[in-house]
Amino acid sequence: MAAPRTSTQETSAVADCKPLTGREQLAHLADDITCHMWASAFFNAVSGFITEFITRNGEPPFIIPQFEYVSAALALETIVNASQQKKVTAWLLERRITEAEEGHWRKYINNDSPVPLPTRDKEDKTRAEFLAFTQHLQYKMTKKLTLLSDPQLITAP
Repeated sequence: MAAPRTSTQETSAVADCKPLTGREQLAHLADDITCHMWASAFFNAVSGFITEFITRNGEPPFIIPQFEYVSAALALETIVNASQQKKVTAWLLERRITEAEEGHWRKYINNDSPVPLPTRDKEDKTRAEFLAFTQHLQYKMTKKLTLLSDPQLITAP
């Protein structure tokens, strides 16, 4: 396994951003929601694989971290004015996760490498390794066609 990376590359260009029109925003958010649905399905497939494996072989000698996929939805507002012109506004709604609920936010794997990022403790290392395993399994399950990177997950309550 390759050595863990110590930093992530930031590519944000917020200063250069300008608001998109409703239709442009809808096109981008529709892609985001589609990716979210596929990612959720892949994660559910891994969960099913693990459940089936345990049913056939018994409990493993280690703890399997429990995660929950973050809920998301596409919300649309359409306003029709007096001259029958439509104005569409689109939002991506995601479940809000508070620090009180889940603790300090942490990133386990960056989307440019399958190698987990360095962690603070043994529990976070176990989670990071499990997420790396899920990426590998998804890649194998899709016959090397798909790699889910940077999933939006929280630890299960």
